[in-house]
Amino acid sequence: MRNRVITFLVLVMSFSFSHQLSATATTGLGGYAIIHPDGHVCGVIVANGSDPFGNGGVMTTEYMGCPVGALIIFQTKPSPSGNVAGWHGLDVIYRNGSFTLSGGTTITNGIATDPNGRVWDTGSGETIKAGVVTTPVQSETKTATTQSETKTATTQSETKTATTQSETNTVSPQTNTTSTNTLSETKSANTSDAIKSQQSIVVEKVETVVDSDGEEVAPEANLKVKKDNAGRITFTITSNLPEEAVIITASKKGSKSIRYSVTTNDSGRASLRTTRNLSGYTLTLRFDSEVLDQLKFKG
Repeated sequence: MRNRVITFLVLVMSFSFSHQLSATATTGLGGYAIIHPDGHVCGVIVANGSDPFGNGGVMTTEYMGCPVGALIIFQTKPSPSGNVAGWHGLDVIYRNGSFTLSGGTTITNGIATDPNGRVWDTGSGETIKAGVVTTPVQSETKTATTQSETKTATTQSETKTATTQSETNTVSPQTNTTSTNTLSETKSANTSDAIKSQQSIVVEKVETVVDSDGEEVAPEANLKVKKDNAGRITFTITSNLPEEAVIITASKKGSKSIRYSVTTNDSGRASLRTTRNLSGYTLTLRFDSEVLDQLKFKG
């Protein structure tokens, strides 16, 4: 569940334009990222070019935490059916013409490259070049040691040593011949030294395989809100929903509701920042219309 990659349909904005795009703009329908000055992607809009406002490709208003003047950069291609997906968040970084996602995947001109080398189209999802998957080999054999699974013959336990007190057949002192039994079943005629024999046991661990179809877990998430000294508000989401689109709705009696959209990373976490005054608003976190968390922000 934590490794699956899911794209989401961007419903935040959609533009249709009939005016002539600038010579440097990327043309065609696609997902266009709004870039914060620090490099992270605040959000993704659907447009027919990187200059939707005819001003050189920058935002004219504050958008999902990005200030006026934030760059508009082409990120993803549309699907064959016309849907557009995109990635944004504090862990999606634009630098030197490429986007880097939290899991290490990079996107350049609508083409994604995974850490394992797989290259694929962000619109159709079609693999252009297969990646390489390396499977580690694990050893299931344990070797006994003298502390755990090894039995060592000693004169006190499992070794029978020639003495005049126990289990020893001794001839007269003149013959100097002694019969001794050890774990290794070796007979030695030596009455001056105790015979020690060590037996090593190699134990092979057998894995027990249990059949199970697993158990489905209901979506869970926690929403935290914090306001800094500059008046900016940061939403922090912790959930069991890796790489899923979730919605935060701010509502207040007598005021219009405000909607925020954000996608969690592969650990189910996401952060979003806004400069709006949300004092007195009730904040509701939803996934697929299901309410996961709700709180009232006092400011």
